[in-house]
This record gives sequence, structure tokens and C-alpha cells, in this order.
Amino acid sequence: RFRATYRRLSTTLGFKERFSLTFFIVFGGALLGFCLSRLMMLAPSNVIHKTVAGEWYWYRQALYKPNIFMHIYMSIVGGTLASLQFIPIIRRKKMIIHRINGWIVFLTLGVGSVAGSIVARRAFGGDLNSETAYYTLGFMIGPSAMLGVFFARFRVNVALHREWMLRTVSYSASVITARFITIMARAIISAIGTYYAMWRCDEITFLLKDPQVIQESFPICVNATRPKRTFVPVHASIHQDPINFGSTYRITFGMTLWLAILIHLAGTELYINLTKSYARPVQAHRDSNSGGEKV
Repeated sequence: RFRATYRRLSTTLGFKERFSLTFFIVFGGALLGFCLSRLMMLAPSNVIHKTVAGEWYWYRQALYKPNIFMHIYMSIVGGTLASLQFIPIIRRKKMIIHRINGWIVFLTLGVGSVAGSIVARRAFGGDLNSETAYYTLGFMIGPSAMLGVFFARFRVNVALHREWMLRTVSYSASVITARFITIMARAIISAIGTYYAMWRCDEITFLLKDPQVIQESFPICVNATRPKRTFVPVHASIHQDPINFGSTYRITFGMTLWLAILIHLAGTELYINLTKSYARPVQAHRDSNSGGEKV
């Protein structure tokens, strides 16, 4: 009964390979689920109070504030709509919906990526490891999206359009995988108990506010003449105060994002090669019948 239901649903949605629906449910569902779970961040007050400890010190500043909101809003909209682009029946029966939705996804993810690249300078403490991972991801997403549009509008190659848009969305979702990996990574380094992250004194005084707590925990910051250039180590642990919790993100996120990028890079190429056997013949047949209609 399960197999029959699965095949019926797969056929209804237009999937040709038996495992395509499974991949769509797992990965498309994860992307959609993550975006829906972040809808609460559309409220500005939640961005202030629910970001990782220490982040709002930077995000409230003139350069970063509009960009963090733009990044959040555009990424949620683009990520939510992106799943629809990979339902074959929509593309075959309602091409106009596929086109309009595709442009919305392209523009929102593009704007969100640019805004995110600006914010990346200070994300999770501005660690160089995190910065380079974010910028590398941005350079992967941008050209992939442009190639996807190129093969849809100018070279009219549906198979290559599909491949590059799969890469675009998969690379964009690397941040989601990184967040799952960092849950484990933060628990591990907390159990080890010997990891520390560097914080500036001005970040600490902004976050803690209570002079007595600062005096007891970070006395060097009390009389620091140059708080923006005075750094102190903060223990990384998910079992202590918010500042210690924030340290776990600063320690782990760059590493986890690099791992996620590699996972998505390898996984996407594997999927593309597994499905290429039917995508290319379908493309050749479609081109011969349609005379090269633009996607």
C-alpha cells in the first residue's frame, strides 16, 4: 500500500525517477520547514531578542541593520518559494507559474545573498573562518544562479538550466545544514570544556550591562581605556550564561559551514549525475518538438 501511494504521488507530481520524490520530500521539505520555522524573525523585535548573544551589538549599527533585515526577509521568501520550482508538474502544466516564481526566487535569493555578504563581516563575532566560508558560499551561489538563467533564456537548454538551479538552491541551503551540524559541534566542545572565544570589551559591556557582573567575570573590561581594542577569552559552553552560549557559535560556525558546503557540493553533483540519464534524453526530445522554446 505504501509503495502504491508513493508511486501515485510521484506520478501526480511529475517525478520520473523512483528516488526523486524522496529527495524532494527530504531536502525540499527541510528547506521549506526551516524557512517556515524562521517566520518569527519577520518581526523586528524577534531579530533583536532571538539572535545569538552578542550579535545585536553589530546588527543595530547603521551598516548592518538594514542588511540583516533584508537578508532575513529575502531569504525566507526565496527559500519558501524555491521548493515549488522543483515540482515537475508545475513546470510542464503551468509554465507561466514556473517562470514568474523562478524570477521571484532568483531576485530574492540574490538580494538576500548580497545583504548576507555585508552582514557576514560581523556574523558570529566576525571570525575569519566564518567570513571566508560565507564569501565562498556567495561566490558559489551567484554564478550558479546566473548560469541557470542563461541556460533558460539564451541557450534554451532545460537540462543545464535544471542542473544549475539545483546547484543554486542546494548551495543556498548549506547554511541550514551548518546549523544542524553546529548543534552537535556545540555540544561536543561544551563537553570537552577547554574551548574559548575572543570577545571585545565593548561587546561584553553591551551584552552584560550589569557593572557588578562585568567586574566579577571580566575585570579587565571595567577600566579598559580602549574597549574596542581590548579582547578577553570567554569560555564556550551551552550549559552556562548567554555569553558562553554565544562563544560556542563563534568557535564552531565557520567549521560547520565549510563542512556543509562540502556536503552540499558533493551531494548535488551526485544527484545530478544520477538523474542525468533521463534528463538529457527528455531535453533532446523536447527541443526537437518545441523548436527551442524559452523556459
